[in-house]
Amino acid sequence: MARAGEDGQGAVPQVGGRGLCGGDPGALQRDLAHDGIPAKVTAGSFCSSDPAPAAASQVVSVPKIQPGQAPTVVIDPAAMPAGTELSVGIFQLANGGRAFLGLIDPGSYTCTSTAPKPAPRGDAVFGFSRSPAR
Repeated sequence: MARAGEDGQGAVPQVGGRGLCGGDPGALQRDLAHDGIPAKVTAGSFCSSDPAPAAASQVVSVPKIQPGQAPTVVIDPAAMPAGTELSVGIFQLANGGRAFLGLIDPGSYTCTSTAPKPAPRGDAVFGFSRSPAR
């Protein structure tokens, strides 16, 4: 996992779009744990809590990219509310890989094999996609 600049409490991990959408879920979960990010990474399912913990938009961000660049997801572990985990659901779809990120309460969540729709206000679920290789 690449590292970004210092935020005063350590480096902020970055995950490249290709690794996020098509990588090994176990390896991604280990990488996130190594960077101090408690996470549940699943393939073919997405886990969520109801109600979803707030602050996902402060934890996950996507810097602007230039044409031709792959998206990079920045995760700020210092912004995660205590007692929450990052949920990452990776789906392989006909038109490419898709990853969804959100926050969960690790003591109360459910997982579904249906890809979620990003919330209108963007604070519950973030979706990222990758076109298939040509």
